[in-house]
Amino acid sequence: MNNLFKCILLILAIFRGSSFIAIKELTYSISSNQLIFYRFFFSGILLLIIFHQNFLKLKLKEIILGFSGGIFLYLAFFSQTIGMSYTSIPKQAFITSLYILFIPIFEYIFYKKKFYKKINLVGIILGLFFIFFDDVSKFEINFNKGDFLTLLCALFFALNIIIFKNKQNLNIFNVTIIQFFTVTFFSYFSSIILDKKIIPLEYKYFNKYIFFLIIFCTLINFLFQNISQKYVGSEMIGIILSLESVFGALFSKLYFNDLFNINFILGCSIIFISLILIQRSQNVNNSIS
Repeated sequence: MNNLFKCILLILAIFRGSSFIAIKELTYSISSNQLIFYRFFFSGILLLIIFHQNFLKLKLKEIILGFSGGIFLYLAFFSQTIGMSYTSIPKQAFITSLYILFIPIFEYIFYKKKFYKKINLVGIILGLFFIFFDDVSKFEINFNKGDFLTLLCALFFALNIIIFKNKQNLNIFNVTIIQFFTVTFFSYFSSIILDKKIIPLEYKYFNKYIFFLIIFCTLINFLFQNISQKYVGSEMIGIILSLESVFGALFSKLYFNDLFNINFILGCSIIFISLILIQRSQNVNNSIS
């Protein structure tokens, strides 16, 4: 069962990597809150239809967990979607993958787990140095608000994963439904408050990108990610899902023909290796403790 869900997580990483393309295309025509609302409202409706019998047995703990996770999930996607307008897909894909760095940090804070070696953190910083400097010799930095928002996105994604730790006794379908509708709630009212408009439910706003995000990148993605928490450790989930950064950069190259300079390639390679080493050291610590 463990290996099966590892394979499923790899497929999810492919979906997540391709989602950057869909999000980029949609940000040209609809607002961030509108995009998030459509994704999670219709995903939540589909889940509720499929698992309505489970939902009739909803527990208070499931409501609390789903609501808490939904808050972090909304903040993650809100910051990521806005950030997409100011940065490139390859850069955002790799910065988003830094949620793997935050996972062991939060595990240390909340669960007192042993920390990873400092050398891995140095690797992360070194990798970011190469990514954010277009020309190291001239000390030209390229760190914009889109990159900052994406860093916040990574932090919120990590919190969303950590909050499901040690919650095996709850019905994950009910939790996911509550989580999706929580994101729906915040995106809708954020649109009223921040965008000064009510989100319309008109057919003209729905296209192949929206349907792809709803079915594959939201419904299937988060449902199986939450289920996998029962069978795969959060560290291993982080390792596998971090491949979304590689797939995101690859799809961006194939779809938009984005160009990568040597600094970006070197920085991403260092970050990816460091993230893998962080997770491996965490696995060793877990087996010892």
